[in-house]
Amino acid sequence: MALTIWKEVGKTNAIRSEVGSLTGNDSSVEIVCTAAPVHVRSFSSATEHGQLLVEDTDYTISSATITLDSAPATGTMVVAFSAGEYIFEDLTAQGNTAVTADRTLEQQIFIAVDDINATDIVVSLNDYLAGSGLATSSHYLAADNSGSPDTYESAGASLTVGDKADESVTPIWVKAILPENTNMNNYHDIYIKAEFNAFSTNL
Repeated sequence: MALTIWKEVGKTNAIRSEVGSLTGNDSSVEIVCTAAPVHVRSFSSATEHGQLLVEDTDYTISSATITLDSAPATGTMVVAFSAGEYIFEDLTAQGNTAVTADRTLEQQIFIAVDDINATDIVVSLNDYLAGSGLATSSHYLAADNSGSPDTYESAGASLTVGDKADESVTPIWVKAILPENTNMNNYHDIYIKAEFNAFSTNL
């Protein structure tokens, strides 16, 4: 049973999800994942965008366990992601312009509920590396209104989706307005999380 996020209503292309993580402590090197890891990224003050690590160079995989080549330093977060696409992966923005529209990324995504009845669904914005990279305060969430975003929540605020039945697919919107003079990079430090209560579909 699961709640998953997709690029389109037909659930063809999944949005990548976190399958494992490790907070650096200068000694630990293993990440036990809940599903097959496809991308592994390191977030630190030096790699605030989320440096993509290279398999067989920076880490190895055995079954669903990642073993890093070296222990991440304290303050570093290493995150393993599933197959799929990142939010905004197909979009581009300019960080060195005063024109807000040129610094804006906006995408419709879809929340799918399968094999459960989900209640009290809340989608929130989170940061792998608070204080570096992008900030949740430059990101916004909105419900869908006939294929367009409804009124966006305030910057960094969560979105209440409510109760959704088994096999439902619900569109929502996510938007980022990059601060002026943002460094040119592909940032992956902001992520969305959906929390909910799950109930059986059996009567």
